Amino acid sequence: MRTIFVISGPTNTGKTTVVERLLESNLGLTRVITSTSRAPRKNEVNDVDYHFFSREEFEEKIKNNEFFEWANVYNDYKGILKTSLYDDIPDDKNIIITLNIQGFLSIKENIDKNIYRIVGIFISPPSMEELKNRMEKRGDKESDAELRFSVATEEINSRFLYDYNVVNDDLDKCVNEIKEIIKKEDLIS
Repeated sequence: MRTIFVISGPTNTGKTTVVERLLESNLGLTRVITSTSRAPRKNEVNDVDYHFFSREEFEEKIKNNEFFEWANVYNDYKGILKTSLYDDIPDDKNIIITLNIQGFLSIKENIDKNIYRIVGIFISPPSMEELKNRMEKRGDKESDAELRFSVATEEINSRFLYDYNVVNDDLDKCVNEIKEIIKKEDLIS
């Protein structure tokens, strides 16, 4: 049995950076590349950071039942292709994946429990004020930032749904804490 480590948390809590550091850490992890209908940000590469699809392509894949789970998030689609989860992962690897709360609950409910078990890790910001500062630094449009901040508040209130809650007030400390969780929960090694 393999473990899927789901990393969730509000926007700008460092999820992507944390996952990148964990993947470099020789913990026997691989990541599932998720899909989105939003445009790539600077430095994002198709089929590396995400599978980028137009809105129409994404909707066609939904219609064809090609997604394990999907959601409309911030007016863009996000989801996991069935092939990304069941066909593209080596048998000797645990999976790490970044999902929003809806995706976490969906995968937790629908995954084949004979193959995978789910461990949820929620990354929280040190404070709401710090989260707002991070959003401003990233340069989100004001209306987008307001929506993201509102959603972040709701997400933080859902952290109790996860197995672990880690505060990212120091990146190295956060990564090390999650490394210890992964070592503790790893069923393969």
